Amino acid sequence: MDKTLQEAIILQILTAVASLRNDLPADDLANYSRTKLMEMSDEDLAIALSRFSDETLAKGQLAEMQSQEAQKEKEGLLVDRDTGLGTKDACARMISERASLAGDWSVIFMDLNGLKAVNDNIGEFAGDDLIKVAGKAIRGSTREGEGFRIGGDDFVVVLQDCPSEVVKSKAIDITNAFMAMWNNYNNTNAVPNEFVGMSYGIATTKDKELEGATFETLKAAAFASMKEHKTAPIDLGNGQYKKKPTRDETVAALKAHMQVNGITAVFKSPEEFQAHVKTSGRFTPTPIQTEEMKVSQQDTSKTD
Repeated sequence: MDKTLQEAIILQILTAVASLRNDLPADDLANYSRTKLMEMSDEDLAIALSRFSDETLAKGQLAEMQSQEAQKEKEGLLVDRDTGLGTKDACARMISERASLAGDWSVIFMDLNGLKAVNDNIGEFAGDDLIKVAGKAIRGSTREGEGFRIGGDDFVVVLQDCPSEVVKSKAIDITNAFMAMWNNYNNTNAVPNEFVGMSYGIATTKDKELEGATFETLKAAAFASMKEHKTAPIDLGNGQYKKKPTRDETVAALKAHMQVNGITAVFKSPEEFQAHVKTSGRFTPTPIQTEEMKVSQQDTSKTD
């Protein structure tokens, strides 16, 4: 082999050794000293170069895989896996990125009614499905980057430069969609609608007292409005109102309803629940399919 070519190959191998220095044992490095390499046959040099080329490539592939895993982990912090909505971290990032933008802001704070009653009387699988239904309803009525799950059953929709009447309409659309989807899931009335619902509150910088408010201030105001909505008496018409039950009252009422219908256990899965009630034929919730939760974000015209 030409000495110049041999020197070039040796240089490549030594460079590879240097780049892998932290990954190779000390005695392995000693075997590939410059003197040893100079004494190698053409065949041995080719094998050595092939080995280090393969290891260098493998190291590069490992680095790429680690980078991809880090990206997936990062995305996992920004997208809620149960609902497909943005997470609390994603909401904070969005607010931070848009903090300097001018315009009006509106926040819809949404909270589920009856989650504890469903968890305690049917099983946490049904409560999880209730949250998934809420996420699907919000995704279907908002654009990507507008809806977020910021807590267990707490959600916010953040809108910019959206007319007040449209904000209110969007909140109503989401709650109506939620109930429609829940009815489809709860297709044989295992949990009557009186036990489940969604409350919302709205705050906007269009309101004089909130003009120029920060996101946290808007969120707090929307939360307070939601609590009022959650506890407000039910209008029965003709000037008659009915006090809304407390959370504990709802839990007890649903328990009594289930017992009347022969359901006395709390279940770990839809299959266990359905097996228990199969003979009665009264209740058969339709499981929320994973595929249904992958519906792409809809770009509606309701915020235009």
